Amino acid sequence: MPMCLSPQGDLGGLTSLQKKWTTFLKADLRCPGPVDGRTSSVLQDMAILRPETGVGAPVFYGIFFFQWEGAAISAVCAFRSSHIRTVLNGPFRELKDDCTRGQPVMESEVPQPRPGECIANNPKFQQFNSSLFLPDRVLTFIRDHPLMYRPVLPADGHSLLVTTDTVYLRVVAHRVASLSGKEYDVLYLGTEDGHLHRAVRIG
Repeated sequence: MPMCLSPQGDLGGLTSLQKKWTTFLKADLRCPGPVDGRTSSVLQDMAILRPETGVGAPVFYGIFFFQWEGAAISAVCAFRSSHIRTVLNGPFRELKDDCTRGQPVMESEVPQPRPGECIANNPKFQQFNSSLFLPDRVLTFIRDHPLMYRPVLPADGHSLLVTTDTVYLRVVAHRVASLSGKEYDVLYLGTEDGHLHRAVRIG
């Protein structure tokens, strides 16, 4: 996902990353399944539930797929944008060096300005009109280290729904108010065999 919600000034690099995002970073989303210690990062679908009033942060609801002991398993997890941003601001994962592959990149080895940050309206990038003028060491680092070291874990530390008898393919999220005025998140889940399930997050 682009680190910037509005990546103005991101025109790619002059020699490296030509016509490609320079603010593009990736992080694994992890959703726990029915067995302790087993998680899935195979994302089927994602719904973003934004606050209607403009106050508060969006919630991301994702459907994840598992294969476990011959059974097809679906799990639903919720993620907060603050957790995603924390991971994207954290250490990068080393992918190319065989000796340190999979390890975090030392902070001293990350070039400045930090790769993946927004260019527009950022004091750190005042000397650059666009990504075309970024130093080559920054662009090369972005090209070689697109994945963050830490995964993004669910907001509550666990999945909201796990099913071993239904495969979910699509999710839509909606926030509704009850008669008492309390708001609940309602998920509409499309199944593999064409049914629609409704789940209400109540706690």
